[in-house]
Amino acid sequence: MKTESLILVKQFCLSHGIDTGFIAALHNFGLIEIIVAEENQYLSPLQLREAEKMISLHYELEVNLEGIDIITNLLRRIETLQMELNAAQNKLRLIDTTPPPD
Repeated sequence: MKTESLILVKQFCLSHGIDTGFIAALHNFGLIEIIVAEENQYLSPLQLREAEKMISLHYELEVNLEGIDIITNLLRRIETLQMELNAAQNKLRLIDTTPPPD
């Protein structure tokens, strides 16, 4: 597996000043995905933003893993609902701009 685009968990934790155990706990809780290659643990670039949000929630706001899980799930549901609302609004705009039949 190519690891050029992956971020080494140890390096990520070092740069954020956190323990690697917290990232492992996030992974064990099912909140982020860790990729294991060549006996090293990596994060994908897509996971970085999510991991940073969770670090902020935990270390700055003192939210535990269960709370992070709840917050993450609620934010995903809100995002899904927002996309559904946008799609419905687009359909309504289409209906409003369609000329009436003759």
